[in-house]
Amino acid sequence: RIPAGARRQSRRAFYVKAFLSKGCARRRVSERNRRRRLLARRLKLSPQATDENRVCHIIPLTGHIRTPAPHPALRTTFPRGGRLIMEGVITMDKQNRKAIIAGNWKMNKTATEAKALISELIPAVKDAGCEVVICVPFTDLVTAVEMTKGTNIHVGAENVHFEKSGAFTGEISADMLTDLGVEYVVIGHSERRQYFAETNETVNKRTKAALAGGLKPIICVGESLDQREQGVTEELVRMQVKIALNGVTADELKNVVIAYEPIWAIGTGKTATADQAEEVCAAIRKVVGELYGEDAAKGLTVQYGGSMNPKNAEELLGKPDVDGGLIGGASLKADQFAVIVDAATKG
Repeated sequence: RIPAGARRQSRRAFYVKAFLSKGCARRRVSERNRRRRLLARRLKLSPQATDENRVCHIIPLTGHIRTPAPHPALRTTFPRGGRLIMEGVITMDKQNRKAIIAGNWKMNKTATEAKALISELIPAVKDAGCEVVICVPFTDLVTAVEMTKGTNIHVGAENVHFEKSGAFTGEISADMLTDLGVEYVVIGHSERRQYFAETNETVNKRTKAALAGGLKPIICVGESLDQREQGVTEELVRMQVKIALNGVTADELKNVVIAYEPIWAIGTGKTATADQAEEVCAAIRKVVGELYGEDAAKGLTVQYGGSMNPKNAEELLGKPDVDGGLIGGASLKADQFAVIVDAATKG
């Protein structure tokens, strides 16, 4: 992404020439060039412009007009011999899609406790550079909506039924939620799948009902530990995404968020590595691209949800295809949640 301060100077060019020791193996050169070309695509440059031993024409600059500096997406180091090697540091693509940090409170906090927590959250996240959402129990929705009016905090529910009305004791419809002022809803969370017989088909029905009712669904997908060890993570997640989006139009997709939450990392304290999270989030974006086209895939927000906390948030959110997080335990503590929001703001 290019900060606002850099856009004013976007016509100025920054040239850097990258040299490589002649003794490196050809495959190492190829890998480095592959990474540079990935950076070039992110910065909308000619892919060939970043190959080693070529002049790299990088447009984005930051700093004062008399003392321009390379955009933070580039890091340069000077190894022995004075050779200049350029490495790209790619972060969330906020130009094409929103970064969203959503707290999932699960079955926690009474209305009184919710009021206290939201009172702490409002000042803690008021300067957020990403979208902040709190998904709360049904009994806390009225309190949350009233308290967050006029703030940058959006409110979501934790489930929605797929029928508009009828003899469905204990269920809540999309119209009931939107009438309260709710904007988001979590659908297909692994705990719903595990304990309440949620299936890929019911996830699809809830998704379409939520969109029809004016809600923005956060669709959860992810694999169990056994499935990961069997090497079927990508196939499983692709299937979950395809079924969840069956019948969803390209226009409706603009209001959809997908959260990758490995089941083995939910509430266990275990976390997928940043590379594992990036790999699956990229796979999600790829399948959406196959279904709706590349532009739609670029605009889709893909979150990671799986024990994200203040310690690992920066690394996870530094990945180009991780556009935010669906936060569990850390969302119940204002100071911890604020640290994660801050990491997304910087990402």
